[in-house]
Amino acid sequence: MRKTPIAEIRLDEAGRLIVVPELASGEDFAFVYRAAMEISWDAPMRGLASPAPRPGGWKYVDWFNQICRAVASEYGSILTLGHDTRWTVPPALRRQIEEGDA
Repeated sequence: MRKTPIAEIRLDEAGRLIVVPELASGEDFAFVYRAAMEISWDAPMRGLASPAPRPGGWKYVDWFNQICRAVASEYGSILTLGHDTRWTVPPALRRQIEEGDA
């Protein structure tokens, strides 16, 4: 499997977790939906999007792991965190994701 660095992790105004991979121009993960894991490609954001967490359902860290699994399943790519990853999430969420990195 190839490794794909994560450029940014953020929350959008709808409460979705957005994971922006570092991809070459013209490259995307538009067919990630075929993994049937509720993950979609948001073309304007150039990122992978989870649904907003539902009451009593998964937390953001669970959705982060689901995004990683969907990309691995559909594209054979492992999303990786790095020193250059930008975080636009609360510090507690960042810690949870870093500790539970898929």
